[in-house]
Amino acid sequence: MDIKEKHHHFLRDGGEMGELIRRFDWSQTALGSPGQWPQSLRTIVSIILSSKFPMFLWWGEDLIQFYNDAYRPSLGNEGKHPSAVGQKGRECWPEIWDVIYPLIDQVRTTGEAVWFEDQLIPIYRNGKVEDVYWTFSYSPVNNESGKVEGVFVVCTETTEKVHNLKKLEESEKRFRNLITESTVATVVFSGNDLVVELANEVMLKFWGKDSSVIGKPLLHIFPEQANQRYFGLLLKVLKSGEAVREEAALVLININGKLEPFYRDFNYKALFDENGNVTSVLATAIDVTQKVVAQKKLLQSEQRFQGAVDALKGILWTNNAEGKMEGEQPGWSALTGQSFDEYQGFGWASAVHPDDAQATVDAWNEAVRKRETFIFEHRVKMKDGNWGQFSVRAVPLFHDDGSINEWVGVHTDITEQRSAEQALIESERRYRVLTEEGTVATALYTGPGLRIQYANDTMLRYWGKDRSVFG
Repeated sequence: MDIKEKHHHFLRDGGEMGELIRRFDWSQTALGSPGQWPQSLRTIVSIILSSKFPMFLWWGEDLIQFYNDAYRPSLGNEGKHPSAVGQKGRECWPEIWDVIYPLIDQVRTTGEAVWFEDQLIPIYRNGKVEDVYWTFSYSPVNNESGKVEGVFVVCTETTEKVHNLKKLEESEKRFRNLITESTVATVVFSGNDLVVELANEVMLKFWGKDSSVIGKPLLHIFPEQANQRYFGLLLKVLKSGEAVREEAALVLININGKLEPFYRDFNYKALFDENGNVTSVLATAIDVTQKVVAQKKLLQSEQRFQGAVDALKGILWTNNAEGKMEGEQPGWSALTGQSFDEYQGFGWASAVHPDDAQATVDAWNEAVRKRETFIFEHRVKMKDGNWGQFSVRAVPLFHDDGSINEWVGVHTDITEQRSAEQALIESERRYRVLTEEGTVATALYTGPGLRIQYANDTMLRYWGKDRSVFG
């Protein structure tokens, strides 16, 4: 090639491809040397070499090829570059010629451009045929007579984008499957209106709704939530990105026109986009209504039981299956002043009167062995140092398999009762001594018929009767 022809102004610059095109022996092609090229070809080649965007050109009947540095990476290594420069299209692209030639021919025949996005066109590069995706346009290039002489390609490889989109789609699919197949009630809210983007069957069942709620705002589905705190909590998570979790939270849901209470363990978690912006809120909920209601009933029952124990001036305590005290026993500690270290195990027996302690332990062990109710009375040294008389009753509570879970016992203070009984006995004894040994005739009448309950010897002598008159 003539040295002057190497430096035509339309072949200036262009980086690596500009240098290759300048050094290429174009005289061996149907185009001839650059000095013979029509102005239309010179212009389009100049545009291609000076552009930073990937561009490619087929020219003439042989579809001779040109491309720039921006297009060059798409050809890979150990592939078509640099032999593709000046090569005929059919010779360069045998593996995809049946795909691209109809498009080339369409542009050349109709004079109208075509455009495709993320089109799969496998090419040979890097030593093998690879699946490559392209977004491209084929446009006609007219010669000086107005005939379509070339096909100008503006393109960008989108293989990585397509692969990333596929990965995203797979990830989204897995995410949706994870939600729909989850046994935990799950819903995704998006936007400030908290539109239901996705909800699984468990959540729909919780709500008493069907899939028609998908795509609707939360307050459209549950207008009663406007006056409850959970709508605000969801908006807070959407705004701040900070998760919120609560247990046994009370939720009022409109069921047939009536607000019914439900209890939920819930977790609100923000979902972010690739830029770190919150896009939606993932909400999970576990229905614990039955558990909470049962706990409330149990608490009420325990409160009533403790109230009854308190009314009887008693204390409540529990022992393990072996009959040993374990865990804190506030009632026993309040009564005796013993610490946990002192009363744990069988340490409680040290608070029992020495004369009653061994008998108590023996009777207790026998009840534990026989798994039967324990009933006993003994004296206990109280916190103030005085000895109190207590009635003890304990029953075993069983597991479903029949084994003992624990013992529940009550110590009832009967000190005053026993003192009163003893005082009455002593009073009666003194009364009888007084009347029996006294010289005054004495008799005791009871009931409407004035039945003779008692008469001393002086009265019987006065009556001339014996004790058969009693009753």
